[in-house]
Amino acid sequence: MQTPNLSNISYLLLDMDGTLLDLHYDNYFWNYYLHQRYSEINLVPLKKAKTYIDNELAKEYGTLNWYCTDHWSKKFSIDIISLKKELSHLIRYRDGSLKFLRGLAKTSINAIVVTNAHPNVVKLKNTLTRLNHWVPDFISSHAYGLPKERREFWAMVITNRNLDVSRTLVIDDNISCLKAAKESGITYQLSITKPDSSRGIQATGEFSAIEDLSTLSSEVSYW
Repeated sequence: MQTPNLSNISYLLLDMDGTLLDLHYDNYFWNYYLHQRYSEINLVPLKKAKTYIDNELAKEYGTLNWYCTDHWSKKFSIDIISLKKELSHLIRYRDGSLKFLRGLAKTSINAIVVTNAHPNVVKLKNTLTRLNHWVPDFISSHAYGLPKERREFWAMVITNRNLDVSRTLVIDDNISCLKAAKESGITYQLSITKPDSSRGIQATGEFSAIEDLSTLSSEVSYW
């Protein structure tokens, strides 16, 4: 599959974490920091905390609850957003994102950030990065009651936003989300090979992929 030319795109649906922002923040929080802080707060061994948290997270994988900070705050009896704020210094743009967004703002492309992040996480990240300055239009899957991994989610977005699917591109590091978008009828999908700056390259299967958005910056700079 070829990387689509942005001159053929009217609607650009951009993932937030792993596409625009560094996924290292989220991976570190859910895979390490939450275990550590749960252990400290509840005075339980770290190994026991890790086993418990990982088992509970696994039960909700692929569902909207997996992304819901309210759900996990209640489940773990801990303020997830407060803990996330403790790591806020790790919230940052991925290489190439800001340059791309500056160019994108000068085009006629209708850009929307489409994320599985809970609205309170979106608020936190917008406060720190001002991402909503560059792309004011946000869709959180929580408003639709389904995660982006579901074809029905994308079908609702297409209908509610009156998208021309033949001129719509979804950029996302989550392959399951791209598959669902494709199944919904959206013509173009593009993946990210290195969503987490601290990890290596990830496989993207059937989808064309770029390492970061700087690859597309030259296209928007000519508009």
